[in-house]
Amino acid sequence: MIIKIKEDSVRLDELKLDLDEQFGEVYKVKKYSKKRITMAKGKITGAIVTLRKNEIIVVGNFPNPWLYGAFVFTMVFGGIVIPYALYHYFFHKEMDQCGKEVGAYVRQHYGDIALAYRKR
Repeated sequence: MIIKIKEDSVRLDELKLDLDEQFGEVYKVKKYSKKRITMAKGKITGAIVTLRKNEIIVVGNFPNPWLYGAFVFTMVFGGIVIPYALYHYFFHKEMDQCGKEVGAYVRQHYGDIALAYRKR
């Protein structure tokens, strides 16, 4: 989900505190880099919140970049069709739900208009 904001109107620390306050019981909220927050619902599902100059991007994804790397590794060396089908069967629905839940909250509190929703 891409949420348009006014340029430099949101700081990552404020966004992290707000998300931790709202979702602290369900998600583990961690600052991953200067512009990225990871939210882990479990060991495998979660959401990634990326703050750019004039937008916030929320995507349901693996909360740990090592897990994402492992998934890409299995896609490269295990063939594309079988790992991708397993991903959609076991993980995609939960990750998509996490992204929608966090994105709806961020859009309500920070954004004016959600321009597009990208399913991943």
